Amino acid sequence: MTIRIGSRAVIGSGTLVLLPGDSQVDIPISDFVVRVIFLGSGGPPGTEIKVGSAKVLEIYLSNFQSPLGTSSIGAFANNGNPFSYAIVVHSIGDNPVRSMSFTFSAGDLP
Repeated sequence: MTIRIGSRAVIGSGTLVLLPGDSQVDIPISDFVVRVIFLGSGGPPGTEIKVGSAKVLEIYLSNFQSPLGTSSIGAFANNGNPFSYAIVVHSIGDNPVRSMSFTFSAGDLP
């Protein structure tokens, strides 16, 4: 079964609960790993994407600590193939427990 969002095929999705102090999540997708790294505790939310190596894509999420939720969507290429992502994070408490939902799909964003 292939789940599709528009013309994009979903290649990974899920929801994780991160405990206080958890600042890195590695998610295997296709033939590479997406590493989500949480930074900061003040200022506006931000996202930065870096290629850690040929097989690791790093997504840095700064100041994703809102109980109402913070999100990031974007696109990247791996070996010339387009991929897109959506990440939503809800935080609970001052030393946050985070709920992180994610979807990775093959294909460009509309």
